[in-house]
Amino acid sequence: YRNNSESNVVANNFRNHYEKFKAEIEVELSQLCYYHSIDYQILRPSIICGRLIHSPNFVISRFLVFDLFGAFFYKAKENYESETCRIFINKNSCLNLIPVDFVAKSIIRATNTDIKELNIVSRYPVPNTYAIPTLLNEVGWKNFELVDEMPTDLNTIEKLYYRTVGPQLTEYLTSEDEKFDMDLLNQLMSDFPEPNIRNEFQSLCRFAVEENFVNLIN
Repeated sequence: YRNNSESNVVANNFRNHYEKFKAEIEVELSQLCYYHSIDYQILRPSIICGRLIHSPNFVISRFLVFDLFGAFFYKAKENYESETCRIFINKNSCLNLIPVDFVAKSIIRATNTDIKELNIVSRYPVPNTYAIPTLLNEVGWKNFELVDEMPTDLNTIEKLYYRTVGPQLTEYLTSEDEKFDMDLLNQLMSDFPEPNIRNEFQSLCRFAVEENFVNLIN
C-alpha cells in the first residue's frame, strides 16, 4: 500500500483495485478503532519472498507476485519458446522484495511498541532490468525483449501473456521506483541486519524453478 505519509507518492495513485481496497480498509480500521478506543497497528510489508535468515533458505508457502511471472513462462515454454515475447516495462522500475522471516521478526518486534504505522520494506530494491532477465534465464526462456512501449502487433505468446499475467503485473513493471520512509523500521531493526535481496534474487528464482512453482499450501 502506498501511503502519502510514508512514501513519496500520492496517496490515491493506485495501480489496481487491490491497492485501493487496502487503503480504504486502513482508513476504516483506524476510524473504527479510534471510535471504540481500541489500540491498533498498521504494518505494511512490501512484496514478500522466501526465507533468507533461517534455514531452509528460500522457502515460502505460496509462490506469488513475481513468481507468477516466472511460472507463466515456465509453463508456456513447452509450446511457445520459439516465439519472442516483448515485455513492456519502465526500465527505472524495481521490485521491493522482503524476506518472509525478516517480516515476521519485524512484526513481532513492532507489536511490543507504540508504533501505529510501519512500512516493512527493503533497502535493496531489485531493478526489473535485472529481475526479469534473471528469472527468465532460470526458467529457461531465452526469447524476450524489454520494450519501452506496449506492443501492438502481438504474436501468440504475447497475446497470451498480456491476457493472463500481464493485467496483474504490467502496472508494477511500468511504474516508477518508489521511495519509502524507512526510519521507523531502521530504528526497530537496528541490531538486526536486513539480508541483501539483490544478492540472493537469483537463488530465490532458482529455488522456485526447482520446486516447479508448486505451492506448499494451496
